[in-house]
Amino acid sequence: MDLIFGHAVQNAMVPGKIEQFSVIVDAKNLKVWETPVKHLVYYQIHGSAFYRHRLYMLKLVNLSWPVRAAIKFFRNFLDEFQTQQFVEFGSDFTDVLL
Repeated sequence: MDLIFGHAVQNAMVPGKIEQFSVIVDAKNLKVWETPVKHLVYYQIHGSAFYRHRLYMLKLVNLSWPVRAAIKFFRNFLDEFQTQQFVEFGSDFTDVLL
């Protein structure tokens, strides 16, 4: 993710016009025990430190209900700014993305 974010900041950002980006992650068929929790925590810490105001929205779609329940638990450890950037959906995401 650091490589993608760094590339986006260096090559896709236009000062005054394009200064933020959104990320959509499709987690279809992801099981709870397959969720890379350690990597997600590192991603959140690293992204908050280096790309805090570059990332406009992180949308996770096609999440199963156990994964959504785990995410709701981890939301308690995020600050208000981070919770506004982080949105998760089950299979009801099509209207939001359109």
